[in-house]
Amino acid sequence: MNIKIDLKNNKKLYIQIFDEIKKIIENGELKSNSKLPPIRTLASQLNVNPATVVKAYELLEEKNYIYKITGSGCYVNSEFENIDKNSENDIINMNFNKNIKKFYDLANSYPDKSFFKLHILQDSINDSFDKYGIDMFFYSEIDGDKYLKELIKEKFYSKHLTDNIENIKILSSSTHALDIICKRLLKPGDKIVVEGYTNPNAISIFKKYNIQIISIPLENDGINIKKLKSLLKQNIIKFIYTIPNFNNPTGIITSNAKKQELIKLAKKYNFYIIEDDVLSDISFNKKLDTLKSFDFDNSVVFYLFSFSKIFLPGIRLSYLTIPNSIEDLNIETSPSIFIQKFFYEFLKKIDFERYKLSIKNFYEKKYNFFKEKLYEIEQVEISNNFEGGFYFWIKLPDWMDSSKLYEICLRHNLAIIPGNIFHHKHIFSNYIRVSYSSIEKEKILDAINILKNCIENYSVLKK
Repeated sequence: MNIKIDLKNNKKLYIQIFDEIKKIIENGELKSNSKLPPIRTLASQLNVNPATVVKAYELLEEKNYIYKITGSGCYVNSEFENIDKNSENDIINMNFNKNIKKFYDLANSYPDKSFFKLHILQDSINDSFDKYGIDMFFYSEIDGDKYLKELIKEKFYSKHLTDNIENIKILSSSTHALDIICKRLLKPGDKIVVEGYTNPNAISIFKKYNIQIISIPLENDGINIKKLKSLLKQNIIKFIYTIPNFNNPTGIITSNAKKQELIKLAKKYNFYIIEDDVLSDISFNKKLDTLKSFDFDNSVVFYLFSFSKIFLPGIRLSYLTIPNSIEDLNIETSPSIFIQKFFYEFLKKIDFERYKLSIKNFYEKKYNFFKEKLYEIEQVEISNNFEGGFYFWIKLPDWMDSSKLYEICLRHNLAIIPGNIFHHKHIFSNYIRVSYSSIEKEKILDAINILKNCIENYSVLKK
């Protein structure tokens, strides 16, 4: 296996190794079930630390290119053709050189660093050390710290309606939760329904477990119920995966009427719903109800809430509430007790309603400024205007390929996300997703101008 890496390249070494092996597999040079070189052998060959090869192999496994057999090694996956070659994380983390001073990131939908008050975070960390000491560096209960679960039950009750903390699981991320659900409750060939455009990282996980994905188009008030009913009459499905409040990427909010209808259909046709919630608290004009809040008997909805948008994404903390009928998910890992205790102390000391209000006030100003500047680009149309969330779903001219625009923008140090990666079949898309949340406000005007110029350049090339 001939792998070349460049020590002078700004791209991380493990990413270079990943890219090289990925290319070899896709070119057919390594056949299905072929064994990869042992970690130490490849590390010696490339003159890199074995840990670098470990990270590359872990990424290959995560993207479903390879599989591991404990005690034997790593092998090429026979299903590698199902991989999403452009997942959202790939685009955000692997293709941009963010060390460039004039880099404009409209791809990331992380929170704005300037919102957070460092002294409050420091106080929470200090309180954690004072109260828990060395215990902060030992293992936590496997499905989460019971005190944090009690606090989540209390502070977020209107979201999840869960009285029993045994139904609350503390996890590292939404992808962690989806991975567990697929591993424990689904088998290859099972059917899952997703919205027409949805979270590409979820799509990657479903494909990893060879789950059959069926997409139903979105309307302005959520999933097309008529088409869903028609599908349910002819197919046995196990789950619906939905982002009902500020769908990623469209920003669409599912109406309460449709949320209630989904609950009824789940009970009638005997399937579960996974509700992925991350942005419902960032609604500027009205309080949004979760779909879970209509599951009064806690029978059909797995409710997944991530703190990555309203808090710090790097702490990697989320929680999952499970229906009463689910006895055990056999969770194997949970976030570090250090992170859980730190977050517990932070959450305990703040007035969460006031905290949410400060978040909304902060982002609403930035949202309106960003939207005002977007309207100055004549060739595009803002497809969503739901007054909240972290991103805009933008329609380009009908002939314009968002993937090609993405490449043009990249050459001008602007990061956007092409619309095709949000569909499980990667169909042609003349839409892009841009986020206003993490970019510094003083960079917004320049970023919009670059986007405008790139669209104009693409139009000239077309002619």
